[in-house]
Amino acid sequence: PDQNEPVMSTDDLVHLAEHSGFEHEITARVLRTAIAEIGDLLQRRPELTVSLNLASHDLERGDIVGLLTEVIEGSGIRRSQIELELTERNLIQAGPAADALATLREAGHTVLLDDFGTGYSSFAYLSRFPIDTLKIDQSFIRDIAHSDEAAMISISIIDLAHWMRLKVVAEGVETENQLNFLKAHRCDEMQGYYFS
Repeated sequence: PDQNEPVMSTDDLVHLAEHSGFEHEITARVLRTAIAEIGDLLQRRPELTVSLNLASHDLERGDIVGLLTEVIEGSGIRRSQIELELTERNLIQAGPAADALATLREAGHTVLLDDFGTGYSSFAYLSRFPIDTLKIDQSFIRDIAHSDEAAMISISIIDLAHWMRLKVVAEGVETENQLNFLKAHRCDEMQGYYFS
């Protein structure tokens, strides 16, 4: 590409996609592409999972279960290998989200609440929506070594999630100190540049 061509940020692309009228087609294409590219690996390694970020429109349309069935059926991939991630913003915007999420969980998918702690009503979502996993936002993880507040918030989220029998994933782990802190406080999984 020409170096003078403008580059669209991920946030701008997501915003454009959400307001283009092609949201469902984009979700379908991402899912089909992911299955085509790593479906063989998922078949050989049933312990591996892929996370698909859902937008509010995916829940509102009511046909996300049908799309997932269409793409996964006959592929040899288990439904539990396709995890579904939502942000608090998506839950605010999606009216019938609780019913859609319950159906997805009954079908065998794991539901993750991404960027936990950065929205307006995080704790309300824990009781209103069928969630399996909380993902602690990287803004807290980044500061756990330097900020008592970030460390206490992270510990509190981990403890709350475990008390509610939810898994916890820490996002944005970049240093060994962050990793050791999270291990010491029983965080279930970690992701970030420290690993890859």
